[in-house]
Amino acid sequence: MQNIQYTKYFDSCKGVFQGGGCKAIVYIGAYKVAYKRGVFFSELAGTSAGSIIAALIAAGATPEYLEKRVKNTNFMQFVNGYKKAGWLTRLMLWWKLPKGMKDKAKYLHFSSLENDFGIFESKRIEKFMEDCLKELTGKNAVTFKDLIPDLHVVCADLENHRVKVWNKENTPDESIAKAVSSSCSLPFIFRPVERRYVDGGILSNLPNFIFSKEPHYNRILCFRNQTSVSTGHIEDMKSFVYSVIGTITEGADSIQQLLNQESYDIPIKVDELSATDFDKIDSKMIDTLIRHGEDAMGLFLDDENTFVAKKNSANGLILDSEEKVHSMVSYISIDSHKQVCVSSDDTYWSWNLFLSIVRWINSGAKVYVITSKAINEKHSAAESSRRRMLRAMGCTVLELEHQTVKGYFFYSHDIWSGIVYNKDGESFIGKYYNNALDSPLIKEWILKYTKDVSETATSRKVSIDIKSIRDEALFQLLQNEQTYANANFSFQTLELKDIVFMNPYIRALKYKQIQTMFDLYGERIIQFGAAMLTFPNGKDSIIGPPLVEEHNGKFYLIEGNTRCVYAYRHGIKKLKVVVVRGVEKPLPCKVDETYNISQVLISDKKLKGDARYEDFDYRLFRHIEATLRPYDTYMI
Repeated sequence: MQNIQYTKYFDSCKGVFQGGGCKAIVYIGAYKVAYKRGVFFSELAGTSAGSIIAALIAAGATPEYLEKRVKNTNFMQFVNGYKKAGWLTRLMLWWKLPKGMKDKAKYLHFSSLENDFGIFESKRIEKFMEDCLKELTGKNAVTFKDLIPDLHVVCADLENHRVKVWNKENTPDESIAKAVSSSCSLPFIFRPVERRYVDGGILSNLPNFIFSKEPHYNRILCFRNQTSVSTGHIEDMKSFVYSVIGTITEGADSIQQLLNQESYDIPIKVDELSATDFDKIDSKMIDTLIRHGEDAMGLFLDDENTFVAKKNSANGLILDSEEKVHSMVSYISIDSHKQVCVSSDDTYWSWNLFLSIVRWINSGAKVYVITSKAINEKHSAAESSRRRMLRAMGCTVLELEHQTVKGYFFYSHDIWSGIVYNKDGESFIGKYYNNALDSPLIKEWILKYTKDVSETATSRKVSIDIKSIRDEALFQLLQNEQTYANANFSFQTLELKDIVFMNPYIRALKYKQIQTMFDLYGERIIQFGAAMLTFPNGKDSIIGPPLVEEHNGKFYLIEGNTRCVYAYRHGIKKLKVVVVRGVEKPLPCKVDETYNISQVLISDKKLKGDARYEDFDYRLFRHIEATLRPYDTYMI
């Protein structure tokens, strides 16, 4: 893996890009560093020029593409489509306009403002976006439903006097290029789209409000530009115009940041030009702006521990699904804890958080699992195997008649924090408590159930290790999967770019935990190869390596999506994987549309098979995990 300081906390987050006209070029530099250090966006939002960057990233643009595109763009094309003022008008304005604005007299054709409500054609921005989106996707007239990540573009609707948000949910079939040109139509400078849509910056120049209804576990990165020099006292028309533009592009930011405490601010200082200085954009200026963005993003990521620690003082985060709770737990588990306690009716959660449990154990935490004595008969085999696994891993499992509180609790730095949840049928609600005032209450509840556990049972130092296994032993187990009864197995090193993904999503909570597995493998065993974990009680648990099936010369990924993406995003280009040939049954979904590894999105939304895959058929599902670790015999 490359010697790069990768982000610990922002490998899956949401990106919000402020407007700023020409100054938005700085976001390319910020994205360049973010991309290099493992920051990836599950959703994007943008206003004005920020919507250009957000839309292109959502369409698959790399930092290299953005830098090349901006350097090959003549920015004066955006301010060429105007009606030239007559000589008399120019002469009159020449006397009236302040010295610094006399050269702008040619733009001020009164009929353009009176009839078209703007000087320059916004169509030129729309055409630019259409060309870029076609280059990136290979499609004409790209719409919101054509993109894998959710993209939100914000503008102001003058007819309805409100913010308009374009996205996959509200406007799936509408043109992204049109939405972006609407969001970029600075009043009086560019003509409103459809004579009603103008720059979103006049209402929301930093649209992090998009994500206010769905908290993202303290992972919203807000990119914005700022000037270190104020325009000062307004004395003439020039300072008035620049102040109006500056207020539109920067004014509401501080209010919006206060309204959304879960967002992290990436301020990028730009003093070299204003939002509309198109004539100042050349290769040298572009390099300067990109460097500003690189410096700001680098400073933020170098000190991300401090920023996260400050945000974690916020209390009361609401989590409305088990997926969000588990994602939050995996996020909290990045840091070490002295004690961890999980209270739940069953232990199904342990499959989703398996690598977090490994991390707890190997970092020296005492782990208590409080669960119900009663086991649902329908799932008794699976539940019993999970409880055996937890005990084998070194957890203290307490089976009680009844638990009054359900949740995940962590003790570190002499403070207890935790997530308390309640599930009633389809209804689910969870809340994160991370406040010194809550700590004594959590401690009292934990002690109520754990005080009688002998000190010897919890004080011993335990750890989970890894060792390799023979290929033949793994293949023999895989042959027990009925789909592979007559198949052939071999290990083969493949280029990750050549592996075909049948769905474009992996779960963020799984991705967050993969570092633990990577650390376990270390230098001793080929990364993600055939191996087994050795638990403190001496029992072994097999790890299935990434597995592909070969059909018609293509390698379709069946198992190991998260590991492949993690490796790819950390500079690993090849992996040794199990290749299965001679499979008689078809793949469990249609493969009319497939994806390469660069298109795969990390998402906090848990999607079932039929939502992740096209025409998913559960009858053809490959039960790899259950085959390698059968419930009836696992940990016996």
